[in-house]
Amino acid sequence: MEDYTFITLGLLLYSIGWTVFLLPYEIPSGGLTGICALIYYVTGLEMQFSYLIGNVFLLLFALKILGWKFCIKTIYAVLMLTFFLWIMQRILLAQEGENATSLPRYLGEDQGFMAVIFGSSLCGMGLAQCFLHQGSTGGVDIVAAVVNKYRRDTDKLLDIDTGGGEFLLSLVHPCELTFATEGFPPNVELCRERFGRLGIAFREMTDCAKMPFPDECFDIVINRHGSFDAGEIYRVLKPDGVFVTQQVGEDNDRELVEMLLPGVARPFPGHNLKNCLSGLKSAGFSILESGEEYRPIKFFDTGALVWFAKIIEWEFAGFSVDSCFDRLLEAEAEIQRKGCVSGKTHRFYLAARK
Repeated sequence: MEDYTFITLGLLLYSIGWTVFLLPYEIPSGGLTGICALIYYVTGLEMQFSYLIGNVFLLLFALKILGWKFCIKTIYAVLMLTFFLWIMQRILLAQEGENATSLPRYLGEDQGFMAVIFGSSLCGMGLAQCFLHQGSTGGVDIVAAVVNKYRRDTDKLLDIDTGGGEFLLSLVHPCELTFATEGFPPNVELCRERFGRLGIAFREMTDCAKMPFPDECFDIVINRHGSFDAGEIYRVLKPDGVFVTQQVGEDNDRELVEMLLPGVARPFPGHNLKNCLSGLKSAGFSILESGEEYRPIKFFDTGALVWFAKIIEWEFAGFSVDSCFDRLLEAEAEIQRKGCVSGKTHRFYLAARK
C-alpha cells in the first residue's frame, strides 16, 4: 500500500508540472507525454486522451515481457495520470471562467524559462517517486523496464548511440560503472559536457564496427534506435553478458511516406527482427527474448503531418511543402472525408546473451 501512496503522490506532482507550467507555455519534452503535448499544441486534443491510447499499445507489449508486479503498478499509474491530467485541466479552466479554452499562465507572459524550471522540477520529483516504488508512468519508461530486467547495479554498462543521454540517465546506473558512445557532432559536445560533470566515461564513436573498448569489458550493452555491429557487441561483452536493443524497423511510417513521396527508397532496407536475430545468432549470441510490433499512427491535421515529415527527414527524403503540395491536398481531402490519415509504426526489440 505504501508503494501506491507514493506513486500517487508522484503522479500528482507530475500532472501539476505539466498542467500548471509546461502546457500553458507550450513547452515540449521527450517521451510519450512529450509527443502527446505536441499533439495538443497542434490539434488541441487534450494530452490525456492521446497518452491513454498510446499506453494501451505499449502496455500490451510490456505484458509480454515483464512481470505482473511491474505491469499492475504501471497500469494503475497510467490510469491515475490520465485522471489527474484531466481533472487538473478542468480545475484550471474553471478558475478562468465558464468559456475559457486555454490554460492560465500563472507566471505571466514571456516566462517560458521559469515555466521550464518549475515544470521540469515537479515532473522530475514525480517520476523519481514512481521509479523508487517500482512504478512507471508508461510510455518509454517501459523500455527502461526491459533494460532493468537484465541490469544489476554492479554491472559495467555501455549505452551505444546514447543521443543526448536522456534515456541512459533515466536508468540511474552508478556513474563510475557507466559508459556511453555517440557519433552525431552536436550530441557529442553535449555528452562530453553532461557526462563529464557526472563522472560517466564517454567516447565519440562514428563507426559501430570499430568500438573503442577492449575485449570482454562490459556486463551489459544497451542501444535504442542506433546502429550496432553484432560481432563487435559480442567482442566487448564479458562471458554471459547481455545485449538489449530496441530498433525502428524498415517499414516505419511507410504508408505515410508513400502518401507524400511515392516510390522513395526505404532508409534502412532489410532492418527487421528476423534479420537482426539472424545476425546475432551468427555472431554467437543466444536469444533471450524478442518481439516485433506494427502499431497505428494517425494524423488529424495536415499541418501536423507536415511538421512530422520535416523532422523525420531520413524517412521523408526530399520532402517539402512546395514539391508535395498536390499530395498534401489529397491528404487534407482524406482527413475531411475520414477524419484522419493513418499509417503504421514499426518497432522491434531483442535481448541476447553471450
